[in-house]
Amino acid sequence: MDPLASHALAISTAAGGSLLNGPDATPLNLAASAAGKRYLHIAAHGTHNETAPWFQYLYLSPSAGHDGRLFAHDVLRLDLRGVELVTLGSCESGLGRFDLNDNLRGLPAAFLLAGAQAVVGCLWPVHPDVATLFFSELYGRIRAGAGRLSAFRDAQLTTRGRFPAYRDWGSFSYTGDWR
Repeated sequence: MDPLASHALAISTAAGGSLLNGPDATPLNLAASAAGKRYLHIAAHGTHNETAPWFQYLYLSPSAGHDGRLFAHDVLRLDLRGVELVTLGSCESGLGRFDLNDNLRGLPAAFLLAGAQAVVGCLWPVHPDVATLFFSELYGRIRAGAGRLSAFRDAQLTTRGRFPAYRDWGSFSYTGDWR
């Protein structure tokens, strides 16, 4: 099984959720299945765009008439009200840029503007084993009753214990509601 698919399966198991994987993980299917979810984890490759942050995107599966890229500006059309946490297991997915009016733009901002309460993403490329441990710990602690921010901190500490290099555990960023 490819590392991204096994990562997605591990996180789905830890979160106790459903899984869109392989050819089913298209932007259209994501949009249709996101409504009514409390948590949304997207395990995909990503690309940051420094000069045009609304064009930052995640590589999902292609479908008829669509190349599979989910751009930040596409996320704005989703209804994510009620989603407590979006987690992005993809390189540079936690990055954004400020425009001339100090408005944050990029994937984290798009998910927040679409209604999600908080977003956890990666600031730089992370090894799949590190991401799997971090997100499994995060969702395991949330399922055990911890608040999002406390679960984030504990997941970072656990990841730091196993992968002590800052390049590993330090990649994860939390944006949004601090409750």
